Amino acid sequence: MQNPYSYHYNEQTASYQFTIKFDILYDVVFIVNETLNSISNSIQFNHVYQIIIDKRTNKKAPLDNQVSLTIDI
Repeated sequence: MQNPYSYHYNEQTASYQFTIKFDILYDVVFIVNETLNSISNSIQFNHVYQIIIDKRTNKKAPLDNQVSLTIDI
């Protein structure tokens, strides 16, 4: 079984970052999403987030199942 990549929290970008094989950097950001609250008159939706996964390195990334394992944790 494959292991997830090590990641760290970058306070300047408010994102989690990890580097995969071939020196490709990913950022993962969670943003509070209040869209459902704005369209609902009576129900409050708490703890709803958007997740943004951004490959920061400008080169082609090979298929790597460890990326999804890392984001899953």
